[in-house]
Order: sequence, then structure tokens, then C-alpha cells
Amino acid sequence: MILSPLISKGQAEEIFLNSRKTFFRKIKKKDVCHFRLELIHLPVYIFEANIKQQENLKTVEFSVDGLLGNVMFFAPIEQYFLDKTENKVIEFSLPLDEAEKLVVKHCKTLILQQGMRFHREASLLSVQFSKSIYYPFWIAYFKKGKKYDFKAFDGISGEIQGIRMRKVFLKAFRG
Repeated sequence: MILSPLISKGQAEEIFLNSRKTFFRKIKKKDVCHFRLELIHLPVYIFEANIKQQENLKTVEFSVDGLLGNVMFFAPIEQYFLDKTENKVIEFSLPLDEAEKLVVKHCKTLILQQGMRFHREASLLSVQFSKSIYYPFWIAYFKKGKKYDFKAFDGISGEIQGIRMRKVFLKAFRG
């Protein structure tokens, strides 16, 4: 299932050119007059974890990138799916069973941290695979001085991606 971006190409350009809070602090506008935008879709597994805390049962969604296995919370969003796309779609390289092990490990670590921090006991009841999707990201390629670089941001929220996701994009580019 290919998730449709909510950020248009025009909005992506605006985010790239007008963002002063993040990566443009060190990059002057005149240094980025040559840039190119590309929409790519990265593979993502979605899991649901059932966690029991005292008498409450809570279901939390996690996403695992299908390349390196970074685990993150997955917030419910408006989802519009495409039948096909002309944009680049990166295929899964991380097996589903490994992704599930990573989610279980991540959940147990979170439960331990929260338990120690707030003195609450919780337990992981189950982790279930929900679906696999291809999540949209806008990539801005640009030249800074004599070097080429790229910045990536979420195709749904427009949030600029940090160093953790940069490694995922580099793996995607290498194939």
C-alpha cells in the first residue's frame, strides 16, 4: 500500500526554502539556488503493541523502517492510498520477523524506562503485525559551496528528518 503524501511539491519547496529553525541556520539562501525535489516512498512495517498498565489495556502503534529497522511511534493519520505511483518506491530489505523482534525489544525497553521513571508497573501482552506501507518523504538535493547534500522531510507532516533517518535514506539511495 503506497501512502499518498499530504504535502504537495509546492508546499515542499516552501518548507525547504523558508525553514529557518532547522538546517538553514548555516546555509544562506544564495547558496541553495540550485536544488531539486524528489518524492520517494520508503518501506515501513506497522505493528500494534498491547500494553497492560495497572488495570488499563492500551494499544500503541509502532512503525519500523523496512531498511535498517528504526522503531518509532506511529501516530494515526488520515491515510489515502495510491494504486500506483511514478515516484521512486524503495523495497523492503528487513525481514518481517526481524522487525517484530525489534518492536518487542523497543517496547520492553520503553516499559522498563517508564516503570523506573514513574514507578508504575506495566507489561507487554502482545505485538501484532498490522500492515506494511510505503511512506512518502520529500528529498531536497542541493549544492552548498562545492559539495552536494540532501535534506529529507516527511511527506505527510512536513517534519524535517534528523540524523537517525539520514542513515535510512543513504541506504535507500545505495540500493
